[in-house]
Amino acid sequence: MAFNPSFLPISIIDEEHRGIHRAVVSLMESILLGSGAAKVLESATNVQQLTLQHFKHEEALLGELRFQRLKEHKEDHNKVASVLERIIGELESKDSSAALRSLREYRKLLLVHLQQEDEQYRDDVNRYAAEHGISPLPPRIRHTIPEE
Repeated sequence: MAFNPSFLPISIIDEEHRGIHRAVVSLMESILLGSGAAKVLESATNVQQLTLQHFKHEEALLGELRFQRLKEHKEDHNKVASVLERIIGELESKDSSAALRSLREYRKLLLVHLQQEDEQYRDDVNRYAAEHGISPLPPRIRHTIPEE
């Protein structure tokens, strides 16, 4: 069954951003506190799954909106996803130092994505919400991933 964005509230975008942030913090703590390799890899896989699920939801919604920058938005998603793949590979190789560097890169890419790319669709999403009688995004998408 294809994903239908009308089944999800617009607020899912913001909720997923916060969930990704919590998962990233958990992953960083797992690495820094020296959790076992299995726990760290499980945390990284969770970050990856949450991020990819969010990208799928967001792209489906933007597709329904006929968002003009969807192609570029997807390319940005792919860039972020490739860093996640690298992190998992580094953790599988037990290179936690490289994984931490890549995780910092991921967080920065994600923050820039939230602040620049995601802000570009806010007006379109809110127009869609108004047309469908659903709650809009807040005045500014909440960016819960703090800068370093």
